[in-house]
Parts: sequence; C-alpha cells; structure tokens
Amino acid sequence: MIGHITLLRPRFGHGVSSDAMTPLVFAILKARTPRDIAVHMIDERVEPFVPVATDLVAMTVETFTAARAYEVAAYYRAKGVPVVMGGHHPSVVPDEALMHCDAVVIGDAEGVWERLLADAAASQLARLYEQRPEDRNIADISFDRSIFAGRRYVPVSLVQVGRGCRFACDFCSIHAFYGTRREQRPPEAVAAEIRDLPPRRLIFFVDDNLYWRRDRFVALLEAIKPLRRRWSCQISIDVARDEELLDLMAEAGCSLALIGFESLEAKNLKQMRKNWNGVAGTYDEVVARLHGRGIMIYGTFVFGYDHDCADSFGQAAEFADRENLAIANFNPLTPMPGTGLY
Repeated sequence: MIGHITLLRPRFGHGVSSDAMTPLVFAILKARTPRDIAVHMIDERVEPFVPVATDLVAMTVETFTAARAYEVAAYYRAKGVPVVMGGHHPSVVPDEALMHCDAVVIGDAEGVWERLLADAAASQLARLYEQRPEDRNIADISFDRSIFAGRRYVPVSLVQVGRGCRFACDFCSIHAFYGTRREQRPPEAVAAEIRDLPPRRLIFFVDDNLYWRRDRFVALLEAIKPLRRRWSCQISIDVARDEELLDLMAEAGCSLALIGFESLEAKNLKQMRKNWNGVAGTYDEVVARLHGRGIMIYGTFVFGYDHDCADSFGQAAEFADRENLAIANFNPLTPMPGTGLY
C-alpha cells in the first residue's frame, strides 16, 4: 500500500534561495495523485531538509542538482523507502540515475505517474517508465497549487502553455528532452487557468519558446488579452520580424520577454546552430521594436564557443548596457547531457 508520498526538489548550493519559483511539476503530480494518498513536499531551495515518514519519494532532478539528489536518495533507500527520479537529467542518462534510485521516469509524467503509483502499491515498481503516445494529452493537464502553501516563493504565477521548441540549438537541452514533439494547450483553457490565479501578480509563461505557430500564438494572445494581466515569457527572436505580433503581444499584456541573443559573433551563432538569430534584423533593431512597445528585454548570452576571445565578455556587457536590457544573463558554455554540444 502507498499511503504517503514525498515530492522532493533537491537544492543546488547551500542556504535559502531568494529567487526560487514554484516547481510546477509538483502541482501536476499532486493533481494526478489519488485523494486517499497524502502528499508532502520538500523544496530544499526554500526550506531545510526535514524528512517525514513516507512510503515513496519522487524527485525532479536537473544536471546541476544530481549530486545532491543522489545523496538524498541514499538516505531514503538506506531506510527501505523506494526512490523515483524524473526530470531532465534522469531522462537523458537513465542508466546513471538508476545506480542511485529504484525507478526512473523518462519524459513527462502524465499517464506514467498513475501507472507508477499502482505498481508501487503492489510492490511491483518497474525500473523504467516512459510516457505512451496515448497519454500525451496536454489539453487534459491540471495543476493543484495547494502543494505550495506556506512556502516563500517569488510572487510570480507560473503558467505552462506548451512543451518543446521549434529549434534545436547545439547547446540546448530542450530538444534532447522533447525531440521534434511539440504540443500546446487550448488557449481558452490557459485563459481560464489565469483567471483563477492571484490578481495583480505577474504571470510567467514557463514555455521554453512561447512562439510555436503564428496562428496558435495569435489565438493565445487574443484569449488572454481581455484578462488585462501583465506577463513575461521566453520567446525566439524571430517573433520580432512580425510587427503585428509585437503589437498584439503588447496589447495582451506582455511586459518582459526573454530572448537568447547568445553571441554578438556571427560565426559563433552558426556554430551553435542559431544563425537564424538574424532573421529579424540586427539586435539593435530587435531591441528597438520591443522597447518601442513598452516590452522589457531579458537578454541571455553564452561564452565558450570557438570564436569567442577575451574581448567578447566586455562587448556583450557593453551591448546590454547600451541597449538598456532590463536583465542580462551571462552563461559559461556547458555541455549538458543529451545535447549536440555534449
């Protein structure tokens, strides 16, 4: 029997994070767990690790939290508690993860979670679980955010419209996780969810790229525009070549867009399979179009490709300063498992 489950998000580093956002996957798992099973959550980013008696532990694991995840898993398994791992890292290196846990979920949880719980209740937990095609109905997704009560996260409401990305950049792990698969929820379902979220709180669309197809993006913007909510998103730079789309984004409440500029060097963009970054014109032109509509920009950059040099750091910083980017994120090139770069 399974009467109690612990959902656990491992920490990276030490101390309480001041910018932690709600782990939305746990709201999905909570919504798909039978009501007769108690669900407890530990998010080490915002609270200390204080274990309680439990029948099963489920962790979401990223590459940079894997070491800590394996450490915590060893603690539970020593007490005879089975541990399940999901998320990006176990999905792309399941053999490694299985050395530290009892079962790995590859990919998304819908449908898989229900089967896993039934197997665990029967003491027949399999080693690997993977979503079946018939389980891939993102329109059926729901979130039970009560799991986050009593914890201090940044005052931003996370919303997921879809999964996957149209592009397969050399360094990016999204394509490693989803491949060519892309899907989105119906716009009316997204709008209905937003209506029930706390008012006056910024919405952040967690999609890796909110711009999938023009018709679907327009339908989404039209659905959320009447809500008069402010929101931010991650989006590919090619949206900036469509003036009508930019107008509609602003009208629908977009206040900030995260754009991966990545590099100011064209040869680097080609090497990272992101030479399409120039389709909307120069970076200066892109920034001007968004700023002209009152949309702030969160620009990301990566350093470490073959055509970077000592001057590349200062040039990127000067660009961010000159263009008045609201936020600029400078990242060292990291070969994440499953990527072309790796």
